[in-house]
Amino acid sequence: MDGDKENSKGGHPSKLSSGDKWSIIHQITSGRLDNAVEATHFINNILPNPVTPQTVRDTLKQNDLHSVVKKKCPLLKKAHRLEHLKFARYHENWTVDDWKRILWSDETKINRIGSDGRAYTWKKKGEPLSDRTTTPTVKHGGGNNLMVWGCMGWNGVGVLTRGSGDHGCRAIL
Repeated sequence: MDGDKENSKGGHPSKLSSGDKWSIIHQITSGRLDNAVEATHFINNILPNPVTPQTVRDTLKQNDLHSVVKKKCPLLKKAHRLEHLKFARYHENWTVDDWKRILWSDETKINRIGSDGRAYTWKKKGEPLSDRTTTPTVKHGGGNNLMVWGCMGWNGVGVLTRGSGDHGCRAIL
């Protein structure tokens, strides 16, 4: 007996075979496709009778995949990760007094119009973050936005400073 019929709750038979469903799931979980609309276009290029994005969503849900917003994380290459580890190992025995001498700084982009938007993907519950389930971010880019820089140390924060074009930011402490 066909596995699709065994799990059927009645109603119209599925337009997707077990192989079609496996193909959709594989395309999503391998990272080749991100969402149900992309998966629908993919599978409809194979099928003689097209299906809707809702049919694809139902298939993904039946296989314990859930739509989630892709988390944003810094675009770190292997060399960046190794530098972070090197930093952590170098400072692992620092005392509180050592850390009191450090001034931390960072910059950020503020969008004046619109947002960077959300990207959705499908993943299983408890599945860890990966390149497939995150959207890389970068610190600097074009567009109508505002760059600001700030710093903080043991004794408090510095003044938030606006970046000016390619000249960067200057601290006012």
